[in-house]
Amino acid sequence: MISKKNSISFWRIVFTLIVILLHCGFGKGGYIAVEFFFLVSGFLLAKNIYEDNISIKDFILKRIKRLYPMYIFALILYIALIAALGFTTSGFGLREYINTIIEQIVEQWQSVFMLQLFSGEEITVNFAAWYVVALFWVSILYFVLSKVFPKKVYTVFISISVLLMGAYLFVSCGQLDLWKNYRLYVSEGMFRAYFEIGLGIIAYKISKLLQKKDIKVRTGYLVVELIGYVAVIATTFFISETLIDYALLLILTVCVILSFSEHRKGLLC
Repeated sequence: MISKKNSISFWRIVFTLIVILLHCGFGKGGYIAVEFFFLVSGFLLAKNIYEDNISIKDFILKRIKRLYPMYIFALILYIALIAALGFTTSGFGLREYINTIIEQIVEQWQSVFMLQLFSGEEITVNFAAWYVVALFWVSILYFVLSKVFPKKVYTVFISISVLLMGAYLFVSCGQLDLWKNYRLYVSEGMFRAYFEIGLGIIAYKISKLLQKKDIKVRTGYLVVELIGYVAVIATTFFISETLIDYALLLILTVCVILSFSEHRKGLLC
């Protein structure tokens, strides 16, 4: 299992660097890396659902312990830095600075409770944290569905994923990272998380079917995996916001199946 963890860690590092480069102004389609993280989260969530005997309450507490401390720390740090930039030339004292931070935290109460993606308004403070919020709520939703519909769960996953993919395609005109002012209870970021985490769960199901067929490690699979990752990574530096996003998403799904299936070693384990 150590080698499998190394494979997961390696690709996480690669796609994390792509996201960082995107926010630094390099790589037009670097947002595709977010799809990788949603897919992997869905794949690992399915393992959590079907291989670990855990209750809904324990799962939610586990999610809170894992995601919320980092999330709230980043939010408060971001607000503090923005406030500091505002006070650099104003000459105000420490008390005014602290009051400003407190006022911003109170004003952004939706962000504090990870509810900003359910808002009908654009949230501007620490907006990059939308990913953590979407991951948190969608993971809980899918876990609850797995308990409510244990025998038909994959039918439910597939139906919801396809339905929400269609909904997101409709509001985004077929572009994964196109954000509009359209709101229907949740933002487009939640739609994006719904169908991609659902796709990751489906990828897990496919990997289990392959495991039953006892597919051995073959050079051909490693070549497909390598070419797939290289193609996606290279494309993100030159192309963005086109229908090719969805071709890249499907390629990433295949790569995740090949990398994280337990019946074979992933590339660079």
